[in-house]
Amino acid sequence: MKTRYALFSALMLVCMTALSCKETQPKTKLDETLEILDHALEHANEYVNVRSLEISSLQNMLNSRGVNLQKEFEIYGELFDLCSAFNFDQAKDAASKQMEIAKALHDPYLLNRSLLNLSMLNTKSGFFLEAARSMEAIDSTMMDNALRAEWYNVCQRFESDYSEYSKNSPSPKINAFRQKYISMTDTLSSMNGQIRVQLAISEGDYQKASRINEYFIEKLDHNTHEFAIHAYWQATICKHLGQIEDALCWWAESAIADIRGAVKDNASLCSLANELILTDQVERAFRYISFSMDDALFFNAKLRQNQIASALPVIEKRYYTAQAEKRHSRNIAFFVLSLFAILLAVISVISVHYYRKAKKSAMEIEEKNKQIMDYCKSIEDAERSLLEANHALSEANAAKEEYLGLFLSMCSGYIDKLKKFISRDEKEAELRNFYKTFDTAFLELYPNFVSEFNALLREEERITLKDGELLSTEMRIFALIKLGITQSSHIASLLRYSVNTIYNYRAKIKNAALDDREQFEDKIKKIGSKS
Repeated sequence: MKTRYALFSALMLVCMTALSCKETQPKTKLDETLEILDHALEHANEYVNVRSLEISSLQNMLNSRGVNLQKEFEIYGELFDLCSAFNFDQAKDAASKQMEIAKALHDPYLLNRSLLNLSMLNTKSGFFLEAARSMEAIDSTMMDNALRAEWYNVCQRFESDYSEYSKNSPSPKINAFRQKYISMTDTLSSMNGQIRVQLAISEGDYQKASRINEYFIEKLDHNTHEFAIHAYWQATICKHLGQIEDALCWWAESAIADIRGAVKDNASLCSLANELILTDQVERAFRYISFSMDDALFFNAKLRQNQIASALPVIEKRYYTAQAEKRHSRNIAFFVLSLFAILLAVISVISVHYYRKAKKSAMEIEEKNKQIMDYCKSIEDAERSLLEANHALSEANAAKEEYLGLFLSMCSGYIDKLKKFISRDEKEAELRNFYKTFDTAFLELYPNFVSEFNALLREEERITLKDGELLSTEMRIFALIKLGITQSSHIASLLRYSVNTIYNYRAKIKNAALDDREQFEDKIKKIGSKS
């Protein structure tokens, strides 16, 4: 008995020693900045929704009465500014509309403005051939100083990005164009500052670049895209100066500003992930590079996707290697604890053996063994029956799911046919009845779906249903996924939402997943399944 207590005490001492080794380290500035970045990433969809509403508002203005071609040109200009770092296709469409209006007005100055917008957009997005064609179409005789300065800016950006993309040595034209732009613009403007910083970096004068950049960092609102750009260049400067932790902070600050501004065409998060992997923050680096790739796909331009794709395999490999090492460590810990548990069990059995009479103990053990064998046999019979019942139930559920999916499509088609003959209010009533009927039928199949769905989410992200509500919109989307309807376009058609809305809902819920977001939908499909 004393031996057993001694070993148990030793086990507890080992566990307490292991826990005490986790010393509480004070948070650094980098830790605090990364926490702010993580919080911003959690709310990224909210910022995207705000930007989408701003874009929708401008698009609605185009349909307003009294909007002439000149006003329409300006509205498309505002749309271009909102979309140029948010969605490539929408920005390109806005610039193209400006060109059409400028041609209709026979205004070469406005045509030059729209061509410059399109040239810069194509350049930043890696469509260099299209950018070159747009630049060739510009009439250089119809420019004022402001437009000519912008033309120099486009030229320097084209030469710089093309040299980087083609892996060629930087063209001497780059700095020549930069010098011309600087000489023609206000030194207090953010763009002038960016060009001067880039010029100083290209000349290797990082101290000068830092002095110029710090002036604008102090001056600008930290939630603007201009600040994000200056913060990115400050990170680049710090990296060249060997100040790696400062560089990480500035990339994080830049990423925070871009996320809050719903900027999808960004470089900071990818750069941050590439550096974090070198500091063994593997999980965070993997999360950041994955989010960065999602942004690049949303923006839909090839240059950023190519840049991220080149970094993704390295980070992904390190991530899965780190996960394997963690599993190995857990297995070792489990093995050690199992040995302690077995040892304690052995001591307990020995103690019981010495405290009981040998003959009585043998008879009791024989009787117990017989009971256990009978019990095991009954369990085997019950398990066999349960497996047969589960197989039959699975087949029945599969048929129900198929019929429910067919029913859903038929009801949706029915509403589509009715919409020509009923009012909007009646259509809305039909939709509500359609949703309620689907929710009721689905929950008849999977009565525990709501609780099991919430169990897959972090506690603070779990969904509370409103009074009278059977399924929320998010739950209804994943109910369709459970039924095998996985394409966002199909779900959007059935539920009467846009594809972007379905994509945002899916991304939001997956980001709130308790475990690996990539496995979330597979877990949804397993709800209610018995194996």
